[in-house]
Amino acid sequence: FDHRRGGHLILWDLGIYIQFPPGSLILIPSATVAHSNTPVEKHEARASFTQY
Repeated sequence: FDHRRGGHLILWDLGIYIQFPPGSLILIPSATVAHSNTPVEKHEARASFTQY
């Protein structure tokens, strides 16, 4: 996917969004930091996973 057009990570509590190129990694305490992602284009794919 084109990381400049979508798939950004939004950290609501910090008031920022971050562009991540494919293959990037971030670790956040997701239970304590409100977050979401912007959509990618219909022909593109993005994946994420959660660990406990």
